[in-house]
Amino acid sequence: MFSIFLWLVDADGFARLLCGIILGSLGLYCISILVVYKAENRKEKAMNEFLENPDFIHEEEAAKLVTGREKSQLHVIGSLLRERDQKIKEQNLNIQEYEEYIEIWAHEIKTPLALMTFILDNREDEISPAVYHRLEYTRSQMQEDIDRMLYYARLKSAHVDYMFERI
Repeated sequence: MFSIFLWLVDADGFARLLCGIILGSLGLYCISILVVYKAENRKEKAMNEFLENPDFIHEEEAAKLVTGREKSQLHVIGSLLRERDQKIKEQNLNIQEYEEYIEIWAHEIKTPLALMTFILDNREDEISPAVYHRLEYTRSQMQEDIDRMLYYARLKSAHVDYMFERI
């Protein structure tokens, strides 16, 4: 209304005022867009840090930048992510224990197998040929089964049992 009255009273003053109003409005819009952009970037950065490491510290930092409803959802997401991470740690521990058990078992079973090999190699002349061939066949089958079991147990394992070095 003020602009219309000014236009009716003084057209030159209205033109100058209109330019000032337009430039001022554009400036305020640009400043408000910049402030919102920076706030959204801080919020996005805090959320990404929280998702990468969903501990209570990152959760609280992200919660400071969101509204009430988003805070409750953020807390639920945080608890779910922490539960998931805990389950993953437990599963990794179980896998590691399983691998260790398999390796220990294979080591323990190889002791009687080595004794059987020793006896077969050193006492071949004292054993009948039919018994010797059956024992040799059984020993080789057991060795293959143990090797196959170790191979499958280590197939998805992250560590290796060898290290190449220049000597």
